[in-house]
Amino acid sequence: TNSKRVFRAMREERAAVRDRLFRLRVRYGEFLRRPDGKQEILDGFLASFNSVDMDMRFDELTKSELHLRCEELRHRLWAETEEREAAATARLEAIRTDGWLEQRVEALERNLAAMVQLELERFTSGLHVLHDYHSAHTGSPPEGVLTIVELGELGSDADAQPEGKGGGKDKGGGKGKGGKGGDANSGAEEGESHFLLPV
Repeated sequence: TNSKRVFRAMREERAAVRDRLFRLRVRYGEFLRRPDGKQEILDGFLASFNSVDMDMRFDELTKSELHLRCEELRHRLWAETEEREAAATARLEAIRTDGWLEQRVEALERNLAAMVQLELERFTSGLHVLHDYHSAHTGSPPEGVLTIVELGELGSDADAQPEGKGGGKDKGGGKGKGGKGGDANSGAEEGESHFLLPV
């Protein structure tokens, strides 16, 4: 049925979300474990610094050289850090703007709208059943159904109305009650045919 298809689509969406989150966690762990070049830069600096003779380290020119190497080390470490930060930011932005979340939200909205529509149709069908049962039980026409017009009654009313007025004015002959007016009414009642016409 339609309800089963909608619930199946919801389960598939839930499975897709779980798979997406799992793959993101795996990729994030791999991203954190990627090689870092700062340790190699630091090891190279320590090796070059330790290679300087102890007696030469107190020389002013040697001190200036060592200070310059420290400054270069700082710049290289900061450059490496900023490069890794830029890579992480680009990775995060790519995940945010890949459109996956918008697609899942749109699919969820469609499924929820379909569920609401199915529930509305079920409620409407049940309401029609209750109306039909009530109409059948009470004998009244269902709500919203047009009334039925009897052509025989319309014809008899149109014929009897002017004769009834004339008989009311005749006081001596009594034709208003027992004369032609009464014959017309009785004839209309006896000879009327109940033709039903839905309007």
